[in-house]
Amino acid sequence: MNPKVLKTIALIAASALSAIIFAFLLKSVIALVSLSSVLLLVLGGAVFLAIFLMMTLLLDSVWPVVGAVLLNLVLIAVVGSFRPSLMLAGALVLAFLWMVQAYYGGRSELKNNLEIHFWQNGRAVISKASSALALFAVVLYLTTFNFNNPAVIKGYFVAMIQPIEPIMATYFPVPGVSNIIQQATDKSVNIFYDATVGRFLQLPDILQNVILFVVGIIIFLFIKFSLALVNWPATYLAYGLYRLLLKFGFFKIELQNRPQKVIVLT
Repeated sequence: MNPKVLKTIALIAASALSAIIFAFLLKSVIALVSLSSVLLLVLGGAVFLAIFLMMTLLLDSVWPVVGAVLLNLVLIAVVGSFRPSLMLAGALVLAFLWMVQAYYGGRSELKNNLEIHFWQNGRAVISKASSALALFAVVLYLTTFNFNNPAVIKGYFVAMIQPIEPIMATYFPVPGVSNIIQQATDKSVNIFYDATVGRFLQLPDILQNVILFVVGIIIFLFIKFSLALVNWPATYLAYGLYRLLLKFGFFKIELQNRPQKVIVLT
């Protein structure tokens, strides 16, 4: 088989594997929010984005990349066991188009410059791809909410508060403080649930969908501004992978004489 075909398949396979790992990590964060699970998710996202950047730099044929992007997004949704919905389908389409646009932008940068500006091109590609991934992850997260099951929703609230409980116990070292904090947490969760989700469920379906959409936008914007936590590690990781693949002959850099028509003043 043609070595280029084998290398293309290897990149797509690595990308698919990173998507599967990201799906498992996202699922673990949704199940239990903790610092370690979030950091692992950030690392998983960085690996996924680094491999996507490698595909952008090394694959000049668009169709393998288009197929890989679609496959990866579907894998994330399926492996994560997320419920199918119209909102999920819409997010998949938007994320797909955003990542394909990131690929086209990266390839255009390579073709229109005489030098390979890895950092400039890499940051631009990863910035767009990470935004697409964040959008998809937010929608996947929202699809896990079962508002008809109060225990599940309250479990999410408790999971968000639990990381604070040991800190509070440290600052208030009195006998039985853990039980007091636990009782306070349960009461706070019940009050918060009644004031938010309880009232939310009384609204018409169309208004519920509008509110979910707005909440999703807010979460997405928050994540987008926080993406520096992923973009920089992903870019450095991609550069390390880039140098490693170059060293082992996975690809090579060569000079080409490309005639080009230009417009000049006479």
